[in-house]
Amino acid sequence: MLKALLLPSGDLSNPVFRLESRRLRWGNANYHFLRFSLRAASILVGFIYTCWLLFAISSSYFNLLATIQNVAAITFVISIAADFFIDLISMTFTITAISGEINVKHWDLVRLSLLDRESIIKAKHAIANIRVWRMMAVVWLLRCLTAALFVLMYFIPTQYDGRPLISNVLRSLVTNPFEVIFVFATLITFAAIYLIEPKWRMSAQTALGLAISARMHNTLNAGLAALAVIVVIWTVQIIILALYAWMTVNLLMDVRNPVVAFCFLFLACGGTALTVRVFYSALRQWALDYALRHAFKYD
Repeated sequence: MLKALLLPSGDLSNPVFRLESRRLRWGNANYHFLRFSLRAASILVGFIYTCWLLFAISSSYFNLLATIQNVAAITFVISIAADFFIDLISMTFTITAISGEINVKHWDLVRLSLLDRESIIKAKHAIANIRVWRMMAVVWLLRCLTAALFVLMYFIPTQYDGRPLISNVLRSLVTNPFEVIFVFATLITFAAIYLIEPKWRMSAQTALGLAISARMHNTLNAGLAALAVIVVIWTVQIIILALYAWMTVNLLMDVRNPVVAFCFLFLACGGTALTVRVFYSALRQWALDYALRHAFKYD
């Protein structure tokens, strides 16, 4: 299931996908993905270890927990900002996917074929996902390592009583079980959306790139349109998150029961996750339909 979730795939029975995959210099074999993942993971582990050493050396006294917290905070911010590079690379590999063939008159051969129009667009989208997968994999691996650091913090002894945070959590589980359950349910929901989001984002952005390519045949205009789309997507996402945060804060201000408060927090996190999923799915489907209409609008 993890392989199906993370690795890009296409319909091997689709002749357009088979033809396009043969032209790929990278990504036309499964071992390419595994080898790149291991190499990227090694580099990211080295980066995180270097950050940890720098914090440890620069501190006047060594505090393992504080150092891991600082490194985790830095990698978390970097992993969120790295979505911008997914957007840029997705657009770079797709804004000429259709217009490039139209400009050199190859697209006329595709239009005259008996192939299903929708399957042609899906094949183009699958190939674009393969091309962008490496950037997505780097972001995903960075987020996995960041999540591992946050989990590790629960098992590091604190400076106050020498006991790890997990021991306090287990004690709270006995005295306030519902609060702990809702907190961990919220954290797990956030972690799930945090880890899966790069794949959803890549699929939506490559679809938008195909839509731009089908509509605009001038590379400069397509590039400017791609930048505008990226800005709009980020703006919409910030507005959605701000609205959820505002509604959650307003609801929690009037709640006195901790269990109810944590329940509201869990529901807000789940609602955000569902909204993100629906947003990316709807954006992807709209973009593919738009690309289909404009790529074959003279048929």
